[in-house]
Amino acid sequence: MNGVSGIRTILNKDKNKPVIEISYIRGKSYSESFDKESSLLLSANPDAIICIASYEASAGIIRDIRSKNSDILIANISFSDKDSLRRLLINNSPNSFQNLLHTQVVPEFSDHPIIKTYLTKTKQFNSIEFEGYLNALNLIEILKYTKDTSDEYKKSFYTIQSKNLSFSSAINNHLFKDPYLIKSNNKNWQAIK
Repeated sequence: MNGVSGIRTILNKDKNKPVIEISYIRGKSYSESFDKESSLLLSANPDAIICIASYEASAGIIRDIRSKNSDILIANISFSDKDSLRRLLINNSPNSFQNLLHTQVVPEFSDHPIIKTYLTKTKQFNSIEFEGYLNALNLIEILKYTKDTSDEYKKSFYTIQSKNLSFSSAINNHLFKDPYLIKSNNKNWQAIK
């Protein structure tokens, strides 16, 4: 299931559907115009916009929507790096970093021991890097229990989950349990509790 399919599925549960879906040319950068896309979105008069795009495309769409004096709520997904998105909007379009929501797969605003360990190694939090860090830790755990075949890797992954090993269970039961929601506030992101 891709991001748009997920949105359709959730909306369909309440007998709703998106009022409009648009796409952009893959690889389109922030410096390019998103005037056509933003005009199409706003012409449908949506209640909110969910943007499933890279951070550059998300930032470009947000910039061009805000340039039309729209303060509509815009939500992004964790794939769209929040730090890069913020940097583009703050540095190049200061009035664009408003009324935004962003989901994250992994928490940033937590005192979980895995986050503390990550921060001792990196000195600052980056959600994309942290997700990679967790994936690497999971892979290391999987490799500890495997032989050299892909079937063995799959078995080991499920064995780790079923045995509730402390590391894997910490990740699966705490860190990845629910997405974390943050909102734009002034010139930074703030956790929604």
